[in-house]
Amino acid sequence: MALRHRHKQAARAVGAGGFVRIMARHVAMFYPRGGTLVVGFDNMKSRTMPGPAFPWGYDAIRAAGHSHLGVMMARRNDWFRHRDLALFFDDLSARGFFAGFDRVVFYGASMGGFGALSFSAACPGADVFVFAPQTSLDPGRVPFETRYRKGYARGDWQGGSYTDGAVSAKDAGRVTVIADPQLAVDAAHVGRLPADRLIWLRARNFGHNPARLLKHMGILGQVCRAGWDGTLTQARFTALRRAGRAQGQSLARHILLEALERGHDQLAEQALAQLAVSHPDWQFPRFNRAIENRRIVTRWAAE
Repeated sequence: MALRHRHKQAARAVGAGGFVRIMARHVAMFYPRGGTLVVGFDNMKSRTMPGPAFPWGYDAIRAAGHSHLGVMMARRNDWFRHRDLALFFDDLSARGFFAGFDRVVFYGASMGGFGALSFSAACPGADVFVFAPQTSLDPGRVPFETRYRKGYARGDWQGGSYTDGAVSAKDAGRVTVIADPQLAVDAAHVGRLPADRLIWLRARNFGHNPARLLKHMGILGQVCRAGWDGTLTQARFTALRRAGRAQGQSLARHILLEALERGHDQLAEQALAQLAVSHPDWQFPRFNRAIENRRIVTRWAAE
């Protein structure tokens, strides 16, 4: 199997001591650096991002000086459910690959969070650090999860190993999850994780993509470094969020977007009115237009 063109630049960056493994649906690349290994998994949008494709979190993990094993999608998103990838992690475990590091942490978001949780079973005792993960797509295990039917159809969920992140997490060290407790489905996935391993950092009103808002707040890098290093406690997360509120306009924009996406037009309109008074120099023309357009449609439908 040939390496896809979009992955070639990332492969050239591997360097001495690293490796590239090409599989039927996935590509794994190992970048040896420090004594901490971050095992990262693509999220749903990684495959369609423009430009050369590097493993998710590549720049930040490199800046932190950590070794990095990145698992990328070569084809359509299948939630990492293919036999080749399972055999790859079985082989790494059997060869003692993970034992060569002082610390191992599995990392991902949403679909990548499932990958991190499920494949952590290849390295019992490893920590897991994830944003809004799924624990499975199998309706027999998670009947509440109906968002990703195509992902379920593309993967093999009926046999083999690494099929359930909640089961794998039982053998993990610390499982740190950043997720919005107000999203019922995301909260249900977190609720399946073993309580004696779980540190749930509740990101209320952050939506399904808390990493995006943390980036807007200017604190994503600090949060991730603490997550990889095993120092991300509730107190640390709270302190970082308070500091990040200084990035107020980006935070307000994200919350307005979440309100409109959830259909809370009246709340968004009230928030815009309050912001116009408290921060008259902040401009939100796109949101004002969106609310006005919806108001026109509502009046038209009522006539």
